[in-house]
Order: sequence, then structure tokens, then C-alpha cells
Amino acid sequence: MTNREKELRAIFLAETQQSYDQISSGIVNLEKSPGNEELIADIFRLLHNMKANTAAMKLDAISTLAHALENVFSAIRDKEITFQGNNTSVIFRGIDHMGYLITNINEPKLQEVDADLINQINAIIQNEPTELIKIEEEKSEFTSSKIHFSDTVSISLKRLDDLLNLVGELNTGRDLLVQFAEAANNPQVSNNISNIFRIADRIQESIMTARLVTVSSLFNKFPRIVRDIATSEGKKINLVLEGADTTIDRNVLSVISDVMIHLIRNAVIHGIESTEERAKHGKKEEGLLRIKATSEKGQVIISTTDDGRGIDPSAIKKKAVDKKLITQQKAKSLNDDEALGLLFMSGFSMASKITEFAGRGVGLDIVKNVIDSIGGDLKILSEVGKKTTFKMSLPISLSVKAALLFKVDQDHFAVPLLNLFSVHTAKQQEIHHLSGELILDYREERIPLIYLHDFLFSEEPNVNMINLRREAIDIVIVWYNNRKYGLIVDQMYRQQEIMIKPLQKPLDDSELFSGITLLSSGEICYVLDVASIAKIYEQRESTVQF
Repeated sequence: MTNREKELRAIFLAETQQSYDQISSGIVNLEKSPGNEELIADIFRLLHNMKANTAAMKLDAISTLAHALENVFSAIRDKEITFQGNNTSVIFRGIDHMGYLITNINEPKLQEVDADLINQINAIIQNEPTELIKIEEEKSEFTSSKIHFSDTVSISLKRLDDLLNLVGELNTGRDLLVQFAEAANNPQVSNNISNIFRIADRIQESIMTARLVTVSSLFNKFPRIVRDIATSEGKKINLVLEGADTTIDRNVLSVISDVMIHLIRNAVIHGIESTEERAKHGKKEEGLLRIKATSEKGQVIISTTDDGRGIDPSAIKKKAVDKKLITQQKAKSLNDDEALGLLFMSGFSMASKITEFAGRGVGLDIVKNVIDSIGGDLKILSEVGKKTTFKMSLPISLSVKAALLFKVDQDHFAVPLLNLFSVHTAKQQEIHHLSGELILDYREERIPLIYLHDFLFSEEPNVNMINLRREAIDIVIVWYNNRKYGLIVDQMYRQQEIMIKPLQKPLDDSELFSGITLLSSGEICYVLDVASIAKIYEQRESTVQF
């Protein structure tokens, strides 16, 4: 198989999976609204396209199954049968099997027609299709083929990544030219360089846009997932999806897929109460799960909010102390938001016995690590008895990020704005020692300070060592795990978009940096890994306390 054939097959698989997700989601919605003609028409159209496309790829098992289901929805559309009763179970069985076949599409041994299932699906239809229906099918097939083979051109992500890297180098050279033009004080050269500046920006923007997809491809999976989990738990859940047209980098969307499913399971199983418990507390019998995506300041925010029992911060602190994960003194120092962050500690659970379904907390450390690995952030917000929200802040792109630049000693560093809370120039009297920590009093909060000079460069770092004789101390305040940390820097620079490249040896195993970028001066700038810095700081802090 040539590379081009491999690319075409990959595109076919992606489109088939997307169509399947839409069919699955549509049928779940149809179960709630059986007479919705628009939904029925959409499902029929998708099944018809699935049949035609898989037949063209000689995937007979999927094509035969899609054809049988298509006949059922043709009959439903023509009001010959209704979508209810035992019919629903058989149709869901058919959809499940279709998902199985698509998942194992590269396994020829598993691509077998399930004759028993096909017979059951065919049995749903009371009357044979008429000649008129067959004519309509031929017409729709002709129409759908025109729609399917659109004027779009496919390209692999690797090629886009290569182009993006080249644009990054072009931008670095462009910035150097700008400096030369300013030094030469030549208006004509400056005008030409301005044109290059503008074109390079547009190329970068175009390539980044080509990598974006809407989150709808992920959201389409959720109605079926929520239905299945809620059914097994004996609960009624109203799922509300908002912002499905929000765009995000393909790779970021791929990474967060399992994370979202875990949070949804967590919300349905542990967050939302049983119908009896909800009635006891005067709540509606049907629980509400709202999943919302928005774009804000160069980030994508995806939140899951349930109207369940909420999470009690004091109960989390007590459990953490009982498990000796933190000291009693440490527990007293944590505010409610910081206490919720303890749920991200490895192995932490609110249940007394750890099982797959033990309680809120199980697996959240893995969720957090996944979000950290792509430079995102995850926060928990909760009101006891009312609701819980998991709010993910995600980069739109993994390669290009807006960042704050600063200097420590003679080296340049950057922090992605996604991790940034604010910047502050502190006076000496705002900083003091407390229980071995260096603390900043900031807006009625006590924020632990990390003296980056020693933290990054000293072989035996001591966060308490800082030159407090300086009248003004620049501090970059960052977020991690529902907690703020102040990074003491030597000189603040500016905000700008940076192209992040992976670390090369011997720095590739460093936990402190997530990558490097080149500044317009040609100097190297290290991108700090805020998650790793916070974890290392907390481990050092724990060593002191225990």
C-alpha cells in the first residue's frame, strides 16, 4: 500500500468513526423524542452513506448491517413502523455491533456478517419495502456521493507539523531582519520586511487553522455513553451539550477523549444522586449533566457540571489526614479550593475501599497527568448539595502558545499564559516566612513562593534563600491543582506567541522544562513546566514537614 493509499484509508476510517458517532448519538436522542422526523431523516441518511462507503471499501459485514438498519429507518420514516418497544433494543444491538466492526476494521477475521442479528433486524419490518422506496434510495445515493466527495483536500498531520516548524524558523529569521532594518534606518527595506512579516503571520495562522476540528466529533459520543451508564445505574440524566462547534487542535482533542469519558462516568455514577436521594432533598428526579465548550483568550475551556451532591472540602481534608497524605497542620492551611485539589493526589479516594467504582477521586490523578502532559489545566469547583464542575483549560495548539517571557540570572524563560494567574511586583513587607515556607500576602491570600534562581540552578536548592534587600521583587503567579504559586524572577519581559520545540539531549529528561523556543535575538528561551515545578516543590515541602 502506498503512502497516499494509507492516507486515504486513514481519512476513510476517521470519517466512518465520525458517522458512527453521529448515528449512535442520533438514536439516543430519538429514544427521547421518537417522533422527531428530522432526527429519523438524519439517521437514515447517515446509515445510507455508511452502507455505500463501506461497500466501496469491500467491508461487507458493516455494509450489510448498515443496509438492514437503513431499511428499518426507511420504514420508520414512512410511518410503517414506530421506534419503540423491543424494536429499540434490537436497533441498539445493531448499533453496538456496528461499533465493534468499525473498531476492528483492520481485523479481517472479525469482519463477519452476524446472520442472527440481521434476521432480528429484518424481523422488525412488518411490510416489505415498496418500489417507490427503492427509487428514492437510488436518488439519495446519487446525491450523497456528490456531497461526500467534496472539494476538500486531505493532508497528513505530520506534513502540517513540518510546515508549522518551517514557519517557526521563518518567523525567527523575520524578526532578525526587522532588527537589521531598524539598525539600517532604511524605509524601503523596512516596508519590504513589513510585508514579509504580514505574510509569515498569515501562513502560520492558515496552517494552525488547518489543524483545527470542532469538538462535535467528540461530543457526539456522549449521549450514548451517558444513556448506557445512567441505565446501568438506574438513574435518569438529562445531558445538555453546548458549544459543539468550538474548534481545537486534532491532537489535543484526541488526548482528552478518554479524560472526558472518565469525568462523565464519575459525574453519573458518583456525582448525581439516586432518584430516591434527589427526591429526599427536594431535587428533580432527573439529574442534569451539562458539558460546555468555549474559546477564551486563545484557550479552549471544556467543563462538565452535574447538579449532584457536590464535594465537601472538609471531608477531603479529613480523609487526606487519615491516610497520612498531609499533616493536620497542612490541612488547616488549605482553603476550600486547595482542599478540592487533593482529589488529584495519586490513589486518593473518598471511599473507604478502593475499587473501580470506589468514589470520587479514583483515577483523577491520571486525568490530571494527561491534562498536564499537554500543558493544560484542570480545576474543580463545587458547592455541597448543589453541583460540581470540572473545568479544563486546554491549549488550542500544542506547538504555538501565548507565553510570558522573563529572565532569571542570564537565562531566558517562558510560562504559557494558560498557566498564568497574574504578575505582581511585591514589596519586602509583603513577603515573610511561615512554617519553613516563603509566603506572599496577596489579595487576602497566602501564596507559597518559589525562588527560581535557586530552584533552577542550585544543586541543593533552598527556597528560603532570597535576596530580600531588593526593594521590588517581580513575581509570576501561576495556577496548578487548584493552588497558586509565586515564581520569583529577576526581570520581567513581555507576552508573545512562541513556537515550542521539544528538548534535545542532554536536557530531554529534565522535568522542569516542557520545551524550548528561539527568541528574535537568536537566544534560547526555556519553557517552564509549571506542573512539574509545583509537584517538585510540594515534594520538597512534604520532606520538610514530615
